[in-house]
Amino acid sequence: MILPFNDAEASVALIKKHRDDLAAVILEPVQRDMPPKVGFLKAVREATERYGILLIFDEVISFRLSPGGAQRLYGVKPDITTMGKIIGGGFPVGAYATTDEMAEPLKIPESAFPELKSARLGFSGTFNAHPVTMAAGSQ
Repeated sequence: MILPFNDAEASVALIKKHRDDLAAVILEPVQRDMPPKVGFLKAVREATERYGILLIFDEVISFRLSPGGAQRLYGVKPDITTMGKIIGGGFPVGAYATTDEMAEPLKIPESAFPELKSARLGFSGTFNAHPVTMAAGSQ
């Protein structure tokens, strides 16, 4: 289902109508160069919270709008955020951010091996911790 960007009333109505079938709403908070109308992101956030639906912001592009991305700029906090090259100094990288509570199902249980004493978050990929990207992103 596609929510009409910047139409808070129609978006909230669709979320309400399909609330029992939605696990999450994925939203790019700024559509390239089209900012959200005042109140749009807040209305979607309130609807997803009301019906227990996750709100995911795709901030691969919009994260560069401010320190903290569009969510900080517009004051609306999603449950999960996706990010891209901006966090790696322009090098190929992708990441997501969420709360400890949301990440709990992804944790790998404690290991019986002594050198692996604490729980670890499982996240694998080709470019994980690539030294050049990590150095560029830390600058």
